[in-house]
Amino acid sequence: MEAIIAVSAALRIANSLEEMLPLLLDKTLDVMDLSTGAIWLVDPIANEIKINVTRGWNEGQEITIPPEKPNEGINGFVLSSGEPYITKEIRFDKRLSKNIRKWAPPGVGGVTMPIKIGKKVIGTFNVNVLIPREISVNEINVLTTICEIAGNAINRMRLHEITLRDAQQFSALHAIDVSINKNDDLSNTLDNLLDHVIGLLNVSAADFLLYNSETLSLNYSAGKGFKTDAITKSCLQLGEGFAGRAAVQRKTIIVNDLRLVGGKYGRKELLKEEHFVAYFGVPLITQNKVIGVLDIFNRSALNPDQPWLDFMEALASQAAIAIGSATLFKDLQQSNNELLQAYDKTIEGWSRAMDLRDHETEGHTQRVTDLTIKLARNFGVHEEEITQIRRGALLHDMGKMGIPDAILLKPGTLTEHEWKIMKQHPKLAFDMLSPIAFLEKALDIPFSHHEKWDGTGYPQGLKGEHIPIAARLFAVVDVWDALCSDRPYRKAWNKSTVMDYIKSLSGIQFDPKIVKIFGLLMAGKIGNRKNIKKAIVA
Repeated sequence: MEAIIAVSAALRIANSLEEMLPLLLDKTLDVMDLSTGAIWLVDPIANEIKINVTRGWNEGQEITIPPEKPNEGINGFVLSSGEPYITKEIRFDKRLSKNIRKWAPPGVGGVTMPIKIGKKVIGTFNVNVLIPREISVNEINVLTTICEIAGNAINRMRLHEITLRDAQQFSALHAIDVSINKNDDLSNTLDNLLDHVIGLLNVSAADFLLYNSETLSLNYSAGKGFKTDAITKSCLQLGEGFAGRAAVQRKTIIVNDLRLVGGKYGRKELLKEEHFVAYFGVPLITQNKVIGVLDIFNRSALNPDQPWLDFMEALASQAAIAIGSATLFKDLQQSNNELLQAYDKTIEGWSRAMDLRDHETEGHTQRVTDLTIKLARNFGVHEEEITQIRRGALLHDMGKMGIPDAILLKPGTLTEHEWKIMKQHPKLAFDMLSPIAFLEKALDIPFSHHEKWDGTGYPQGLKGEHIPIAARLFAVVDVWDALCSDRPYRKAWNKSTVMDYIKSLSGIQFDPKIVKIFGLLMAGKIGNRKNIKKAIVA
C-alpha cells in the first residue's frame, strides 16, 4: 500500500505526460527496489506500441528500440492479449523481437504489464530483475494496481493536454483573425502567419508559394526557418513537384521522408543543404479558388496525429483568408493609385492647356509648382500635404479659363472694369473645382493665392495666418517666377532685384517667415527640412 501511495503522490506533481512517465517509472522502480524498466505507449494512428521512457541496462545507449505491432514481440503480445507476461530470462524468450535479442544482457528476467483504461490497452510497463530473483505474486498485484492508476493518470493528462492544445489553437486562430482585420500589408501578414505555423506545429521551416495567374506558376513569397536563401528561387508550374500537385489536386500532400523520393520532389536541388525529412504541402483555398500552397518542412520524421493534421488544415484555411484579404487590399490600393495617377495626369493636362492659351506664361505653371513644393518641404510642411499643394499649384490659374481672351491676352494695361473681371478668376476657379471631391483639399492655392498678409488682397481679404499656408507659400513663388520671366511689356528682372522686391513686401504682401526661408533657399543656404527651425530663429 505504501508503494501505491508513493506512486500516486508522484503522479500528482506532474504537469505534462512528458514529466509524468519518468516520474512514474522512477518511483515504481524505487519502491520495488529495482533499477531496470521501461514504459511503452500505443500509437493508434500507426497501430503500434513505442517505447517512451527507459531506465537501466538499455538507458543511454545508442540503440534504437523499434516499435512493435500487435502480437509482435513481448510488448506487442501484451498489447493484444491484455494480460501480464512473465519472462524467466528475456534473452531466451521466444517472443522477444530479434532487434532487441541481439543486445539483451544475460541473466535478466522480468514482467510486462498492460496499462489500461477500462478494457483498452494504451501501453505496457516493463520491470526487470536480475536472476535468480523472480517477480512475486504480490509484486504482480502491486504492479497491476500501479498500472490501473497510471492508465487513469495518463488518460487525464492527455485530456488536459488536449484541452490546453485546443485553447492554444483557438487563441492562435483568433490571433490570425485579428491580424486579418488589422493588417492590410501582405508581407506582414505572411510573416505573422509563418510565426504561427512554425511555432504551433513545432516544425523546422515553412514558406508560402502564391499563385500567379499570368504565368500559371507558384512563386515563393515568404519563408522562415531555412538555412539558406535557395528556397526563394522556388517557381513551380501547376502539377510540378509536391507543391504543384497539392495545388492541382486541391488536397494536402504528405511525404514522410523526402530522402526517399528522388526526382519526384520538384525543388530537390534548392533544398539539398537543408536536410529536411518530413514535408507537408497544403493548398491555400479561398472562395473556391487555389491562391497558393503552404509548404511545411521538418528536419526529422514526423508522425502527426489527426488533431495535429486538422489544426494544420485550419491554419492553412485561415492563412488563405488572410492572404486573400491582404491581396484584395493590395489590388484595390494599386487600382486606387492608378486612378490617382490618371487624375494627376488630367490635372497636368489642364495646366498645360492654360499655359498654351497664354503663350507669354508658357512653362510658368510647372516652374512654380516645382519651386513651391521645394519651399513647402523646407518650411516643414508634412509630406501628405505636399500632394495637395502640387495639385493646387498646377491649377492655380484654372479660373482664367473663364476670363475672355480680350482681357487675358491684352498686351496693354487693363481698364478698371477689365481688372475687376480679371480679379474674378480665383472665385471662378473655386466654382469650377469645388464640385470635384478629389480636389477639395487642393483649393487653397487656386482660391487664395492673391490674398495678402496685410488683408488687402482678394477675393476674400484674408489677413495673416488666416490665409491658408499653401496659398502663402505659393504667393511668394508666383511673384518670383513672374518677375524673373520676360513679358511683352517688360524684360525679366534680375534675380537679386526680384529678391529685394519680395523682401520689401515682407509683412505687407507676404508672410515674413516664408520670405526668410525663401531667401535662404534661393541663396542655397538650406535645402532640407532639418534646417527650418534654425533658419526661422536665426
